[in-house]
Amino acid sequence: MPSNPNLHLNLKDSASSSSSYAMTEKWREMQANMISVPPSPWMHPSQASSSSLNFFAPKQRRFKSRRVKKEDIQRPWVGEKDPRRIWHLVLPLVGIVLGFVYTGYAIYQGTAAAPNHEYCLILNEDFSSGILDTSVWTYEVAVGGFG
Repeated sequence: MPSNPNLHLNLKDSASSSSSYAMTEKWREMQANMISVPPSPWMHPSQASSSSLNFFAPKQRRFKSRRVKKEDIQRPWVGEKDPRRIWHLVLPLVGIVLGFVYTGYAIYQGTAAAPNHEYCLILNEDFSSGILDTSVWTYEVAVGGFG
C-alpha cells in the first residue's frame, strides 16, 4: 500500500495503460500552462489553417506589483520635531532681511552723495499767446516739401 493517501494507483491496470494515463495527465497539465498562438496575419489563409501552426506558447506570468506599500514607508521626521531645525529657516530669512537693509542703505548713500547743482535758467518762454518774441525767435518758411 502506498504511504501517501492522496496517491491512487490502480495496480490491476497493465503497465501500458498506466503509462498512457500518466502521459494524458502530463499533456493536460502542459495544455493548462500554455496558451495557443494565433496565426500570423501575413500568412496565406490556406497556410493559417494547417496543423503545423497549432503550437503552444507559455502563458504570461501574473503581474506582481513592485509598489511600496504605505505601511512600509519609514518617515521618522513626521513623528518628532527637532527644535534645532528651526534655524534652517531662521538663518536664511535673517540673511535676506539684512541684504535688503544693506541694499536700501547703499541706495540712500548713493543718492545722498550725488551733487545737487544749481542750474542757471537760460530760456523761459511762454508760447501760449501764439505770438513769438522776435528778439529771440525768427520765422523760417521752407517750401522744399520736407515737412
